[in-house]
Amino acid sequence: MKKILSLIICAILAVCSMISLVGCGKKSNDLVVWTFTDELKTMVNDYYKKAYPNAKVDVKVFEVNDLATKLNMTLKAKKGLPDVVAIEQKYIREYALSGYFMDLSDMNGTEQMYTCTLDAAKNKDGKVIAYAWQATPGVMYYRADMAKEILGVNSPEEMHAMVSTWYGVLNVAAQLKAVDDAIVTKYTGLTGKALEEHGKGIRIFSDNTAPAKVFYSNREKSWIDSDGTTLAIDSSLYDGENNLMDIVKKLEMGTSTEWGNVESYDPYINRNQERATGWFNDMSNGQVFSFLMPSYSLSYDFEKYCGDSEGKWAICEGPQNYTDGGTWLGIINHKDTKVDEAKQLISYFTTNTEFLTAWANKTGDFMNNKTLMQQFAADSTKTHKVLADGQNPYIVFNKVAASLRSDNLTKHDAKLCEEFKTWCLYYAQLINLDTTDSALAKKSAVQGFMNYVATNTNLTVGENPIA
Repeated sequence: MKKILSLIICAILAVCSMISLVGCGKKSNDLVVWTFTDELKTMVNDYYKKAYPNAKVDVKVFEVNDLATKLNMTLKAKKGLPDVVAIEQKYIREYALSGYFMDLSDMNGTEQMYTCTLDAAKNKDGKVIAYAWQATPGVMYYRADMAKEILGVNSPEEMHAMVSTWYGVLNVAAQLKAVDDAIVTKYTGLTGKALEEHGKGIRIFSDNTAPAKVFYSNREKSWIDSDGTTLAIDSSLYDGENNLMDIVKKLEMGTSTEWGNVESYDPYINRNQERATGWFNDMSNGQVFSFLMPSYSLSYDFEKYCGDSEGKWAICEGPQNYTDGGTWLGIINHKDTKVDEAKQLISYFTTNTEFLTAWANKTGDFMNNKTLMQQFAADSTKTHKVLADGQNPYIVFNKVAASLRSDNLTKHDAKLCEEFKTWCLYYAQLINLDTTDSALAKKSAVQGFMNYVATNTNLTVGENPIA
């Protein structure tokens, strides 16, 4: 009897657990919004509800990957669905092609949006299913004070000239690494044993795969070949003098000449993971010269974590223009969806010039409106407290945004972009490969990535592109 009772209780708990997972959708008559970014809650409470006082909106905030899991479960169950979903860049193609989102291509006021944000959200019929309130041009954030003292650089234009190629990036990395201990102590405060443990010089980047986002954004081929079913690996990731794999290797090795002897490496980077604690610390501790990050990072990261280095940063174009991240708002195509209210909310956040202006002034974000951002770039008062010498970040953001693309995004990006970075590191450190022969190591690393694709996606995997 006790055993039967125990089984019944377990079953009830399992059902309750499932209900709690998929039951975050509609409550009463509220418009339900699911998001991975808490800024949307601020946008709703501080702006939207003031513009529409009678609006009832229930915003649920989830971690980005948890949101994808919960959404996929509720879409399959067709119960507990939200009305509006905030979609991160790495999931936009998956959901655009899923058939679960409404066609929003008839929404007015989108002519000023950046084309890359529209192309990213088109379904298989070429209809836009979601709109973004921001565009995300990627730049190089760098320490202006270090650039002046160590590199003799006095302006963002001069800095860009030095890092306009990956060869230039590596050259700057070597110069930073070669500074004497007195310079390191000046910027980091490290002395004695702490300085010895830190090692020589200043690091050019915090994270060891920082260039990956730049390469991914500039690929001619996406992860899917033109036939729509076969894995494609763009040659820029593995071939040529300065491909992604070899850039990661050179940054890892630094001044060392012993590839594979990781203990001998004297890296040009600080070996942190993006958005980990150490990565955030590097914005204030003086150990790192630069970060490759998109426009929103200025206020959402640097303003929060730069500490005493506030006012000492600058931005310039990197070795290639790129985009990274972003948030799109889409409407679930379901019989219970509050369509009119959902469209009103999305239109307000993505096309209302008054809101876009106010939000940009509050956050420093780069909004998805070309005319507005050109006006900001021409306004000398649009400075930012993180940046040195009264720099207007919108000037650089606008230059980069003009050339952004999204035609190389795929529904597999969330998995494959991260996995390829892992194999770049395996190659750089000569580990987890089936060979210790340097001539075969890259081929082995690419094959390891291909094996992952074969196991974890429905893509057909052909021959290794490295002969």
